[in-house]
Amino acid sequence: TAVLYRTRDGGRSWRRFASVPSGCQLDFVDEQHGWCIAIGAAAGSETVRLLHTVDGGASWSLVSRTGLYSSDSTPAALPFGCDKTLAFTSARIGWAATGCAGGTPYLYTSRDGGSRWHPLAAVPRPSTLPAPSAGEGVSLPAVSGSRLAVSVQIGGSPRGATALATSSSGGRIWRTRLVPGRLEYWSVDLIDVQHWRLSDGKTLLATNDAGRHWRRWTAPVPMRDSVGSTLELDFLSPNLGFAIPNGNSG
Repeated sequence: TAVLYRTRDGGRSWRRFASVPSGCQLDFVDEQHGWCIAIGAAAGSETVRLLHTVDGGASWSLVSRTGLYSSDSTPAALPFGCDKTLAFTSARIGWAATGCAGGTPYLYTSRDGGSRWHPLAAVPRPSTLPAPSAGEGVSLPAVSGSRLAVSVQIGGSPRGATALATSSSGGRIWRTRLVPGRLEYWSVDLIDVQHWRLSDGKTLLATNDAGRHWRRWTAPVPMRDSVGSTLELDFLSPNLGFAIPNGNSG
């Protein structure tokens, strides 16, 4: 197990609060409700062990488990296939996004705090692109009611491509479009369903109306890390953001 600390003064002081299972990613939506997300890799697929707390981390209970090759999984757990990213937007609503070396990536949602997971419609690839030659992945969605927005990374030679998809029906129907400009990978930060910020390491793109209008400019500072990878964007608001190296978890 690992130790869980808590601060109530913005980080100036910390109190040892409880224990948490080791190897998990913590995701809290308020002071009481949080999840311990333990993901195990297995050759392009992943197991998931999801624990939930309703008392700020003092106690944890298993709510969902995806076993190896889906054996010993709990009812309505996430599938074993593909790499996964999980996050919650409220005490009951959760999301799971995937990246797949082969096949179509999928999105799932939970409406009961992570116990049971339900698939959303597959995000369509832009019709102008062939099937990906190096895998495909979708991001966690930006969410506002029934409106969703995700980014799609599409493997290919030589540069791959990035697309953006939106839904106004909670993920039942999607509209997908490529990032404007030449085909390549972009670092995408979906601040919300309207405001998106992108970088390819040299150029910055911004839209404040879900892609109807774009602003493009050359970055005034280096936007690549020491090995040449594009910095990840992390915006707290449409104006305030950070550019972070992706290596070693930032």
